[in-house]
Amino acid sequence: MSLQGISGQISRDVSEGIRARLVDKDFMPKWDPPSLSHASDDMVEQYFSPLSASEPELDLPTQQREPFQ
Repeated sequence: MSLQGISGQISRDVSEGIRARLVDKDFMPKWDPPSLSHASDDMVEQYFSPLSASEPELDLPTQQREPFQ
C-alpha cells in the first residue's frame, strides 16, 4: 500500500502534502479528492491492489531480533 500511495499513480496527495507542509509552508493542501466522501470505491481498491510483476514485494526477515538497548 505504501508504494501505491507514494508512487503518484493513483493520486498526487503525498507530493501535495509535502508541498503544503515543507515547501510552500502554506499548510493548505489541495487534496484530490477533496474529502473521503468523494473517494470512489475503485480508487480505494487501487491502493490495496497487488503490485505488478515489475514491482516486487518487499521481503523482510522474519527472525526475531535482539531488543534495542
